[in-house]
Amino acid sequence: MANDTWDNSKPIDEYSTPVGAKNIVVSILNAYETNMVPIGFVQNFSFSQNKLTQRVFEVGSGVSRIAAGPNIVMANATRLVTDMDTLTGLIGYWGGSGSTTIFEFDNSNRIFDTPINLVLSFYSKEGDLIKHIVIRGCIITAENFSVNAGDVVTFENVAFEGTKVEIFGGLASAETAEGSPS
Repeated sequence: MANDTWDNSKPIDEYSTPVGAKNIVVSILNAYETNMVPIGFVQNFSFSQNKLTQRVFEVGSGVSRIAAGPNIVMANATRLVTDMDTLTGLIGYWGGSGSTTIFEFDNSNRIFDTPINLVLSFYSKEGDLIKHIVIRGCIITAENFSVNAGDVVTFENVAFEGTKVEIFGGLASAETAEGSPS
């Protein structure tokens, strides 16, 4: 298709419209699944799913099969650091690890050992929710922070490994969530 015939403001076809970066919110889902807290200004977010596979050869023949292994989920977020909070601090505070601060950089802190659930919420350009996707059991595997002379703002980069990705139907009510604080 020639460049002059493509109009990004129109749907790709009669059934779909692209979802832009302005229409995605990344949040932390609390342990009781009663609240989602947006993680703030995110410069970049990505996640990938990979399945370990191994080709198995049958002895005495040229026949091979593929054995499927576990699903591996990786996520990565680059977030603006403010004078009030950091991404690792928010995860510890809202993720249920017992952290009392939301400005945290201590890599030996329990927040690196406590799994959290990250939620990606997709919205239409009209603001209607399309779907929530939850990345379950995320553990921080790495945090990168760097400051350069002349930077106007500073970002931190946090890498996660999760256990699975699934559609999230919605929040539980505080009254029905088992063990939920009142």
